[in-house]
Amino acid sequence: EEQNPQLVRGMLSAIRDRNIVSEILDRVAVDGSLRHLLVPLSTAANPSVEDFDRVVDQVKAGCLPPASLHAFAYGSVAPFSDDSFPKRLQELSQTLPAARPAVFEIIVVNSCRNAERWNICRALIEELVVSAEVITAAKGAQIGYEWHENVKGILDHQPSDQWVSALAAALVRELAQESACLGLHQYASDVIGLLLGRHSRIAWPILLKGLRDEETRFRLVHILGKSGRPFENTSSPLWNLPAAELRAWAQVNRDLVPLMLHF
Repeated sequence: EEQNPQLVRGMLSAIRDRNIVSEILDRVAVDGSLRHLLVPLSTAANPSVEDFDRVVDQVKAGCLPPASLHAFAYGSVAPFSDDSFPKRLQELSQTLPAARPAVFEIIVVNSCRNAERWNICRALIEELVVSAEVITAAKGAQIGYEWHENVKGILDHQPSDQWVSALAAALVRELAQESACLGLHQYASDVIGLLLGRHSRIAWPILLKGLRDEETRFRLVHILGKSGRPFENTSSPLWNLPAAELRAWAQVNRDLVPLMLHF
């Protein structure tokens, strides 16, 4: 017998009694043959925090993939009207790292043009954008753009030295991955340029450590030296470094200068 999830969604969204809706979703959650319908039914209309928690419980139990939570990012269905929701997202990020890309997207999509909501979630956003899970996911076009815009937003609003250090270290860490250069270049090169231009005292020593590491050297040289980014400034990120610091580095790292100029 064929299932028609869209028909069921429409019927569920028409039910005004939340107790009945909750009872239906509870039954779907525990039925292995129906559980795959839990997310589309939960996001049918004005889901509550309890509806979100029900899906999270299934994700934590391994019954649904963490990517299922991305469904709460779109359609204005995330229950931000409940003041406890940001705290729930914080707890989810801490207890289930694999859900961090979904948590990040839920926040940024629902905070678009809502500065108050973004500020409420800023501490969590700062944690998420330096996490390995979100940076790895940022190689994709949509979440990569969101990552770039939110990192830039934090850099524009007085970030702490500790966070700047964490961001620089996270980028170097990601560059140790074999496929990092292609995925990161479009979004990370602009961020590295901002770090060197505004926070060289903190970021440059961390990047220098990466340049001395054979695992990350050539990938980092590629990002630091290559121009032609899709954002406003198309110069190489390295040229944002204050001239005195760049000159001092070039004098003691003559072997790397030709590599930088090659790009």
